[in-house]
Amino acid sequence: MPLVRVREDVVAGTLVRELLLERLAVDVARCGGDAELLGDGRGLLSMVPVYTLSLAVLRRGHVSRGINTGWRYLWSHPDLGMGASIDIRRLRDGEPELGRYSWGKAAPRLATAFREVEERYGDDTLSYQPRLLRLQAPAMEAIWLKPARGGGAGKLHGLQPGLNDDAFLACARERLQILGRGKSGRARRRRAAAPDEGAADRA
Repeated sequence: MPLVRVREDVVAGTLVRELLLERLAVDVARCGGDAELLGDGRGLLSMVPVYTLSLAVLRRGHVSRGINTGWRYLWSHPDLGMGASIDIRRLRDGEPELGRYSWGKAAPRLATAFREVEERYGDDTLSYQPRLLRLQAPAMEAIWLKPARGGGAGKLHGLQPGLNDDAFLACARERLQILGRGKSGRARRRRAAAPDEGAADRA
């Protein structure tokens, strides 16, 4: 299964590389890594588009209607158990804006997950566009393999074991219902605790 190479936004790529020049040496040193790792040519910088699914679309299950809201960059090195994750937001005018930078185990874990998915579907006859599907409420992410040609939602692989395709969406809807019940309960409690401004007039 060949993954179609994603075209990189030039401005986004420049923002990320400038940030890595500032942060990588410090973060690698903090986790006990040798500064020579940065120049040995084995550090890998990868990028995947981020698509966000609204609550309304999540309820209907139309994954293919996710909106491109940015990019996720991952830097990892085979000799380090940690790496850099950089989120780039896509503004309404299409221009990229630097978002969150984090250093930890999430970057190499996600990079490994993408490699495992590619290997898993290595014999598939279709080509796919790799994407990261993001749900904001509930906060969940999944690897989304969108068919490069034709329609169809493609394949979803949650970043937790067993949460693939329909199971991922079902889990997301269940969490959404729990969040909704929690919000409704808090709203009822606030209304019950609020003073009745008309009580004095009725008295």
